[in-house]
Amino acid sequence: MDYTAHFFLLQNACLYHHIGVQSTTVSHKILVVDDEQSITDLLEYNLRRNGYRVVVAHDGRQALRREEAVPIIMLTARDEEVDRVVGLELGADDYVTKPFSVRELMARVKAVLRRVGSGGVGVADVLRAGPLEIDVLSREVRLAGAGLPLTQLEFDLLETLARHAGQVLSRQQLLDQVWGYDYYGDSRAVDRVDFAKNSLNPWVDFFTPNIWEAALNQPSHLGVSSRDFYGTPRGFFLPLPSPCVILRAMIKRALLYIAVFACLLFLLLGYIEQQSVTVPPPLNRVAAWMPSSWDAARARASWETNHAHIQELSPVWYQLAPGGDGSILPYSGARDGGLVEEAHAQSTLVVPLINNCYADAGFDPAPVSAMLHDPARRAAHVNALVNETLTYNYDGVDVDYESLNGLADRDAFSLFVEELAAALHAHGKLLSVTVHPKTDEPGSWEGPQAQDWTRVGAAADRFRVMTYGYHWPTSDPGPIAPLWWMEDVMDFAVSVVPPNRIYLGIHFYGHDWAGGTSSNLTWESARALMTTHGAIPQWKTASGWGRAVSEPWFTYTDDAGRAHEVWYADEASISARLRLVEQYGLGGVAVWRLGGEDQANWSAIGDVLHSADQQE
Repeated sequence: MDYTAHFFLLQNACLYHHIGVQSTTVSHKILVVDDEQSITDLLEYNLRRNGYRVVVAHDGRQALRREEAVPIIMLTARDEEVDRVVGLELGADDYVTKPFSVRELMARVKAVLRRVGSGGVGVADVLRAGPLEIDVLSREVRLAGAGLPLTQLEFDLLETLARHAGQVLSRQQLLDQVWGYDYYGDSRAVDRVDFAKNSLNPWVDFFTPNIWEAALNQPSHLGVSSRDFYGTPRGFFLPLPSPCVILRAMIKRALLYIAVFACLLFLLLGYIEQQSVTVPPPLNRVAAWMPSSWDAARARASWETNHAHIQELSPVWYQLAPGGDGSILPYSGARDGGLVEEAHAQSTLVVPLINNCYADAGFDPAPVSAMLHDPARRAAHVNALVNETLTYNYDGVDVDYESLNGLADRDAFSLFVEELAAALHAHGKLLSVTVHPKTDEPGSWEGPQAQDWTRVGAAADRFRVMTYGYHWPTSDPGPIAPLWWMEDVMDFAVSVVPPNRIYLGIHFYGHDWAGGTSSNLTWESARALMTTHGAIPQWKTASGWGRAVSEPWFTYTDDAGRAHEVWYADEASISARLRLVEQYGLGGVAVWRLGGEDQANWSAIGDVLHSADQQE
């Protein structure tokens, strides 16, 4: 533990001696050791004001060159009990923690000096110049044995002059040492402080000859007039604020009070306004994405079991043609008329998804970009989507174009959304747009940067935010959608998009990380892994800095000896996230995806959202 950063070495030094002045005690030389210039400046200034001589060192190596054994005061930011105990056991005579009071520190310095036997406060108790005696402790001044009546200010001034015999003191030095460094007033205004200099002649001249001589030649430097030395009476003029200065100070202070009051009033009104903002009632709708070209059986089974909780069904049925000419291609299982009729029979909207995900390239921005920036291709794509919606009696379309080319595609994508929305609305159909999560504009990477939330949110009827993927397949293992992050995303979303249009993305899937990458898995797969490997489920309540996470996880070792870390979703994590719908007055949630999820998730949805009772 490093205690050399902040401490004092206190040592007795030579007799306090200046021209014509003798002292009956000794002063003390104090070594200040600190690597912060601001701290050493503050301590040096205050120690000198209290009559000590000061030597400064900026590291322990310089300090340890001193050979004398001296008392030590540690001044440190380490404020734990064990730190204080260890510091004192290592030899410190006192231990002071930051932040500290300068007055208390000065008192502790004096106390340490008393304990080591130096006596007094380490400054001269009696100053003498011929028949003149200044008793610092009793604050008495005697001239040839006769007492002189002086005010407190006069005494402080006389003592200061005596302690600096033979030195030229500037006006600012006198202000700092007599009036204090926090004195407020006009340093060039003067008024008389007459300490009976006539009676002290020639002794004041004796112990401060250079001051008087310098004052005579440089009155503007010291604030002393030449008539003060040879006129009658001979006095010393010191700065006191004039009425104009006092008036200016009062005006400044009044303006300061007004400014502070205005700031407080502004904050109070802002708080009242924030409290008075009415969060719109949530629609509590549930949208669910359903794959049909992969894991179709489990997805369809989930729909058949839980359809009563689902108000909007989005089968993953289409992709933009890879050539980017605006045409669309159906996935396997698309255009299922039976599913559409079944959904409509219970008043569930069917809003099929179209994406730019390809078997050989994943999410590819090139086809989308080619379509967006060509007006003819863009118009062809809008027509293709509208015609498909009308032909198969869909209620709308969900556009999920991911990982686009950032700002290069931003305006063109917004224009496309606006044109598609207008075309669909003309036929009474809905537009849903699925977007990447972000907490501000334009976003932290190209995917969200291509999506202008203000323009897209104004045009679309459904604004589905994929609030998952905080950790992804090639990232380090971790929560897929920490609750604190979802709140940050929603804070931004409701500031730019009407809350009732926003759908909170909820993940039903998980990730199994091993060897620097991960594979997707469902809740059913996660439970099977726990059973096979005897893994114990764990719960992440909060992050290292105390923000809510609310997500389950576990670890296991496979047969090849590889360590795995799995994060997934269950009823408890779903329940925690559903509360955000009411908190922000959202349109509802969008679930990725049907198939293999914890059946208890749907019980949580029914309990928290009561979505089966909600209709558009």
